[in-house]
Amino acid sequence: MSRASEFTHNNLTRQSARVRLVAWIGASIYLITFVAAFLLLPEQSTRATFIAAIFPLPAGAALLAAFLATRSSAGKRFRLWRLLAVSMSLFLLGLSYRSLVVITEGRFPRSGSFEDVVFVLGLVVLIPVVLLITEPFEVVGLRKLRATLDLISMLIAVWSISLIVLFSTSPGTESGTSVGSTMLFALYPVMAFALTLYLVVFKRTSWRSSDALVLAALAIFAIGVTVAVAYIGSYIPGTAHAARADLLISASLLLFALAGVHVYTQRERVSTRPAPEADLPQWPGLLSLGLALVGIPALILASARIDDLLVRIVLSLAVSAFAVAVVARSAVVTYENRRLAQQSIWDPLTGVFNNRYFRARVDEEVAEARLLGTDLSVCIANIDAFDSFNSEFGYRAGDIRLQDVARLFDEARAGGLAFRIGGDDFALLLPGRGVMEAHEIATRIAMRAGALGGGSMPGVNLSVGIAVLPEHASDAESLIRYASGSQYWATSLGGNRIVVFDPNVVDALDSKEHLTMLEEESHLRLVESLAAAVDARDPDTRYHSANVAKLAQGLGEALGLTDEHVRLIYSAAQLHDVGKIGIPDSILLKPGRLDEAERMKIEEHPSLGTRILQASTRPEMLQWIESHHERWDGKGYPAGTVGPDIPLEGRVLAICDAYDAMTSDRPYKRAMTVAETVDEMRRCAGTQFDPDLVETFIDVLIGTWPTTHTSNKGI
Repeated sequence: MSRASEFTHNNLTRQSARVRLVAWIGASIYLITFVAAFLLLPEQSTRATFIAAIFPLPAGAALLAAFLATRSSAGKRFRLWRLLAVSMSLFLLGLSYRSLVVITEGRFPRSGSFEDVVFVLGLVVLIPVVLLITEPFEVVGLRKLRATLDLISMLIAVWSISLIVLFSTSPGTESGTSVGSTMLFALYPVMAFALTLYLVVFKRTSWRSSDALVLAALAIFAIGVTVAVAYIGSYIPGTAHAARADLLISASLLLFALAGVHVYTQRERVSTRPAPEADLPQWPGLLSLGLALVGIPALILASARIDDLLVRIVLSLAVSAFAVAVVARSAVVTYENRRLAQQSIWDPLTGVFNNRYFRARVDEEVAEARLLGTDLSVCIANIDAFDSFNSEFGYRAGDIRLQDVARLFDEARAGGLAFRIGGDDFALLLPGRGVMEAHEIATRIAMRAGALGGGSMPGVNLSVGIAVLPEHASDAESLIRYASGSQYWATSLGGNRIVVFDPNVVDALDSKEHLTMLEEESHLRLVESLAAAVDARDPDTRYHSANVAKLAQGLGEALGLTDEHVRLIYSAAQLHDVGKIGIPDSILLKPGRLDEAERMKIEEHPSLGTRILQASTRPEMLQWIESHHERWDGKGYPAGTVGPDIPLEGRVLAICDAYDAMTSDRPYKRAMTVAETVDEMRRCAGTQFDPDLVETFIDVLIGTWPTTHTSNKGI
């Protein structure tokens, strides 16, 4: 960054800080003025007039701040602040009307007036605002339904208790308020608390400073309208009860305004929040069940003390709704637990059983076969050249192919069980079947797989290994190992064949493969040393590969990938820049802008890296490394691959590589802050980066990673 650019940046930073400071001071002055007016002005009518005159100011400030925030936002955040501006404009209209009535007539507007209509509309508009803040699609399905039922139960109970308190202490007619209007008025705090609780329960991602201010504003607003409802009978302009409620409502609107100021000045902090949990918190469910046990009988008994028939009918309906919500919640939990148990043993892509269940079921079937003295066959199959198929036809076509093969295994299992035990590996467990029967079933599957091709797509060739208990193995571990060895032998012979276990052949293969693995590991250690040498050429990037590997590991875990898959991504990240070993220092360390020839030289490093790694690295890892500079919009290099056709792992590496580069000091630029990097990554989502992965990366990793990476601290 040049000195002029750095000066401009620092100047803008200072201006933003001054704007935020002025906003906080202005909010404090307003609240102090409000309190002073109530305490120092002698007459109630004078106090009421003065407070009414300044009461709309916070809503006006919130409207202005929300409008300014829309100018500094994009996408969902733009829609959020545009809706918040609409909500604040409705509050401003309602409060202005209320102030006009208080000043001209010396009383508050009656229930059901224009003020109530626009206030209810303002609260309704806040609902999509909260939805956009919580990003509810991050928590979907039954978990969200369960939590929603918990909240419904609590809110019905709160509203019912509010009605009981109101009509037990004051029927609401002292100020000309009807029974229906009083019940409607009681909805104010319930709606406000509903939005606050929803935000607390469903906000599972990193908190922006504006999000925290909106949460505080909703909570204070809920308390303010609760105070108003509690003293509805004596809620008169200029009195202490009215002043308390109005002060809280003013404070909440000022917090909305401050949230908008934080967005407008573009200096939001993304504060640390724990990574999303496997499930939502349990306290809403426990609270709703507790309310069900205590609240329903209490509501029934308390409603008997209410004389008004309409209120008693409403309370009876509320009790019924409360009970229905609790019963529905229990049904959802039961179904959810059953589905989770099923998901733990099923492969989500293909619909057959997964590797975890395969291991457990083999143990069970071996024990039963020993007890009954029957055969037990295991067939393990691998799709030949599946990585090449993915490269040529794309990962979507690869997923469809996996589903088709899984269907063949499931249809041909002949009373046995079908499993997907790896990326392109399948297994059949055939109780009571010997070698000949297992071979016939495997042959039938292989023939049908060969016919799956069509058009430009080839058929599927399978390499299948078969082992049988007790003919070949005496325990579950040996049975699986021998079937796997036979399958590997089939692949080594060129694939597209079925091999029954032969101890002489498989043992010889194991010895040879062991030597080959040692040679590959030795070469890989040499390549990792080269990667470290690349980083060491530039002091500003000496820990770049380690940082990217750590980030990629965390993102892989957040995506729910298997431990082995995450390990491979971690290794690929360590090696992703090894091709830079062939880039001259004059280009790699150049502090200024690269010319066209230099840029083309830099863009050769992914392909050069794959050539260096070819002898020691898995083919799929080579694809990931070569694609780590591809872009979602197809404008990347070296191949210009578009969108989901870029390997998932390559997209992961691209995001992690870019994040570490942006948050690291370089000779030609300063390290960006976390907030700046988050904004830049969101801006580039859908063009440079996979938009879904960007959000996952930001939500899960940013809060726990250091602001800059210029050392190996914490790695």
